[in-house]
Amino acid sequence: DYVFDGKSVEPYREGDPVSPLGVYGNTKWEGELAVLEKGPDNSLIVRTAWVYGHGGRNFVDAILEKGNLGEPLKVVTDQKGSPTFSDDLADALNALLSIQANGTVHVTGHGACTWYEFAKEVLSTSGLEVGLLEETTSATLGRRAPRPSYSVLDDEIFRSVTGSVMRA
Repeated sequence: DYVFDGKSVEPYREGDPVSPLGVYGNTKWEGELAVLEKGPDNSLIVRTAWVYGHGGRNFVDAILEKGNLGEPLKVVTDQKGSPTFSDDLADALNALLSIQANGTVHVTGHGACTWYEFAKEVLSTSGLEVGLLEETTSATLGRRAPRPSYSVLDDEIFRSVTGSVMRA
């Protein structure tokens, strides 16, 4: 999702113009270009976003950790994307490889929400106190790396070539 600038109000399609924000987004785009340069006819580029799962540090673990400690949580309401469970992403990659898909394909969880809405669902599902959650903005948090405010990726190509829909 970082290859896009987040200015869209519609889910990004694979062929939409890229406009990365900052160094991180540029490295993602440069990686895509390198893959295309090596083998444009049989390469597969998968764009994903907001990945969480077992092991490693991720958003869900951070929310649960703070929630279990009873710490207040400030979560942004001005970034929207599609949370993607890592096990589902792995299954989607296997599905794409099994049909020898190529080109660029967006693979994310189906649907969209803000980080705040996602945190609220994580707390609610786990039985933790949702009242610890506070709304904030990206500007208030002052993150070093610029993040797209809207990073919903259209999954139409994935759905059409695999016949699958990722869970929301």
